[in-house]
Amino acid sequence: MNPTWQDAADIGLMMLPRESAAAAVERRADQLAALAALVVTQKVAGSARRRLQEGPPSAAGEKFLALVDDEREAADRRMATIPSVLDAVAAAAESSGIEWSPMKGCSIRQSYQDPRMRDVGDVDLWVPSAEDAWTLSETLLPMGYVYAPWELPWFKKSASGELYGQVRVVRLERDRAAVDFHIGSYSVRHCGTMPLGRHRKGRFLPEDDIAAVFGNAAGDCMLDLKSVNDLHVLLPLVTNVARIHALLDHGGLLPFLRGCLSRIRRLTGLPAGLLESLDRLEPAPGPEEDVQVTAAEADRLRIAQTVTHAAEIALRDHPEQVRAIVASAADAYSYDHPLTVLPRPAYRLGPLVSWECVRLVPVQGSARHLPRPATVADVEHPIRLLSLDGGDLVTVGDRVFIPTVDFRVPEDLVVTLREAGLSVDVDA
Repeated sequence: MNPTWQDAADIGLMMLPRESAAAAVERRADQLAALAALVVTQKVAGSARRRLQEGPPSAAGEKFLALVDDEREAADRRMATIPSVLDAVAAAAESSGIEWSPMKGCSIRQSYQDPRMRDVGDVDLWVPSAEDAWTLSETLLPMGYVYAPWELPWFKKSASGELYGQVRVVRLERDRAAVDFHIGSYSVRHCGTMPLGRHRKGRFLPEDDIAAVFGNAAGDCMLDLKSVNDLHVLLPLVTNVARIHALLDHGGLLPFLRGCLSRIRRLTGLPAGLLESLDRLEPAPGPEEDVQVTAAEADRLRIAQTVTHAAEIALRDHPEQVRAIVASAADAYSYDHPLTVLPRPAYRLGPLVSWECVRLVPVQGSARHLPRPATVADVEHPIRLLSLDGGDLVTVGDRVFIPTVDFRVPEDLVVTLREAGLSVDVDA
């Protein structure tokens, strides 16, 4: 039998007896490579290292740690660049008067006794507006960052009319931490939101961090062990459970919370103090989602639960659009959508909604070089819509993007841009 979630928990969960880590490694001594991969996938490599290093030495433990280090080598190098990235963002924010805060792992690791015990993949930052996100992301471009071609900047508009979205910048060499600027409310699955943003002196409060933990896990329909460690660290700091419930209820995630708490309780060896904290977090009785699935079932479950969740949000927020929203969720999550240039009619950007993700394909070159637009309109400051004969463009300051909601780009528009001396990194 392959290593299980419990095996990884015994090694990586900080609240379990330290002896369980060494015992789990010895128990799986003939499957150390698979065990190391599972611990890394569950994002508890940092805590596993500390627990094993503080325990009695063993040949199996040393081999296991070497395998974990091999798995995490590149990621650890990127994590080491986080302080310099945050310094650059902080300097730009101060000079521009922008409110911002680390969120998710970048915030939560500050509550760990040793932040190195908390694995972090990317730098997640919260800003209140699109203008703030663009301003701060622009400051990282001179450091060799680009807008991630595999996760384009995107925007939606919530049921209350708030613009929200994400601007992600990366270094293609993957030698520095990627940065995600989350704008306004936090996106949940297909069309839900949670109005996160409460923080003190530039740091998220524990209630909002915990809501982000479950919001992030809900996107995968899976709770990883890293999140269990986060709860262990954050729950003693919580003074307002009602806020957590209100945020998760706004995102339609109370059933997911119940399922997550049930899964945590199925772990063996949890201390009484954590179980009492979980009881505090338990919402009122109701349906519970099963979040304990095999890898083979994960994709099917993610699609099914996301579509079901979209239908529930639609019934609450957009009852006249339920059929369209459910169809869009099924399409978005059931198929791959490569960016494609096609001979198609000019694309016109419609009103922003929560169930239609407007992605922005970067165009290399200045807006000053664009052909004279037929019309210009504001989408949301600082985003402007330029309508050409071949289709719509979006500009942010001097930068140009092609908007798309289906990953398809009109061929005539790409040709027009190239004739004007601007380049688009897609095949046409």
